[in-house]
Amino acid sequence: MLDRSLDRLAAEMEAEGVGARYKRLEALLTEGSDDASYREIGRELGISEGAVKSAVHRMRRRFGRVLRDEVSQTVGDPEQVEDELRHLFAVLDT
Repeated sequence: MLDRSLDRLAAEMEAEGVGARYKRLEALLTEGSDDASYREIGRELGISEGAVKSAVHRMRRRFGRVLRDEVSQTVGDPEQVEDELRHLFAVLDT
């Protein structure tokens, strides 16, 4: 489910013409990072640290919506989506 969500997000970003930027920022979606990482990536991409942070924030929000949609396709009742997401994150946290 997570892989499908990441694949969908990558395809969307590619369709928007920012696939290369997505590939560089993808690791920041799921891994922790520090300001140095944002600065370094900003230099590589020719954008500011703040622009990197904003882009990652938007990508995380979109990833959340895509993941929620993927989960909704696996449950019979839309009210179960939040429960399934909590379970998924609990499993990933262990």
